[in-house]
Amino acid sequence: MCIEDNTLDKRSSLYPGERDLASVEEQEKRLRATRRGLEPSCFLITRTGALVAGHGVAEALNRANRYVDAGADAVFVQATRPDRAPRGGVLTGEHKGHNMIHNALRRR
Repeated sequence: MCIEDNTLDKRSSLYPGERDLASVEEQEKRLRATRRGLEPSCFLITRTGALVAGHGVAEALNRANRYVDAGADAVFVQATRPDRAPRGGVLTGEHKGHNMIHNALRRR
């Protein structure tokens, strides 16, 4: 199962313009509630749009760590523009050793 930290008016990550994200606290509530209702063998992934929304790597890592504490097994850090992606395309920084997936689309 994958739960995103977008607001409830879900739209594609590829649309132009500003993005609103759910607060970290709201996403933590979503993850805790989902974890309680899942079978133990179910893998819970959360996706953060912190980079897409222009909040930077530090905020993406903060959200990733907090989401793992709230019950996520893996975090997908979405980046749709190279200028908002981590330098060299690699997400580095302090994280808790959890499964982390990152992408950055490159336009040709």
